[in-house]
Amino acid sequence: MRKLFTVLFLSIISAGWSQNILDTSAFAHQIDSLWFLESKLSLNYFEGNRNLFVGATDIVAGHRLGESSALWFIGGFNTVSSEGTSIRSSTYGHLRYNKTISERSTLNTYFQFQSNNVLDLQARYLIGANATFDAKETKDFISIGIFYEREEFTIDPSTTIFRGNVMGSLQVADNLLKSALVLYYQPSLQLMRDFRILANLNSKVPVTDKMSIGLDIATRFDNLPNTDLKSFDLNTLFTLSYKIK
Repeated sequence: MRKLFTVLFLSIISAGWSQNILDTSAFAHQIDSLWFLESKLSLNYFEGNRNLFVGATDIVAGHRLGESSALWFIGGFNTVSSEGTSIRSSTYGHLRYNKTISERSTLNTYFQFQSNNVLDLQARYLIGANATFDAKETKDFISIGIFYEREEFTIDPSTTIFRGNVMGSLQVADNLLKSALVLYYQPSLQLMRDFRILANLNSKVPVTDKMSIGLDIATRFDNLPNTDLKSFDLNTLFTLSYKIK
């Protein structure tokens, strides 16, 4: 699970700027240790012809509660400002409780908060639950559930809605390719043509014994986006890794 966790944690960070679905598929199961903690902090400041500040922080914390349950927290903040004026900023926080029901099924309940000025999103609150079912012989799984959503916008009036939540994870791993695909489908239960789709693809290919190339792609489609926002977003991240042993 930890290999998948690392890949998807990077996906959360890279997609945080423009996506309105937070990918939490790496935290759908039991934690394999009593505690888990991972954090990232980056600060960049440029001064000269133009002052520019870029800051980002992300944290993931997990705690196992007995043999069959776990508590996760995922949160972070990203900001870019120029000459003291904010250009874009986003925050997110996700608190999740997982309860193992059987060898191949898990119950997930969660509370989530998001804000993103690029999407004109002042605040989004989610409360929901999912049932996750694992494949028999692979690490693939599907998760089905429902959540209550309240969105507060800078210009438009607030909205409240119940949405379905279907998420699937497919993984491929061999000597030449390691790849993970996560798909989300979130339709409104009141108006089925109001739906969102998110697809995250994370791939890594070895070039030599010490070097590898990675490609992370995150796409979002919102059939009825807020205000004049575009329905489609695409984030692409290329990585080159070199290990020194």
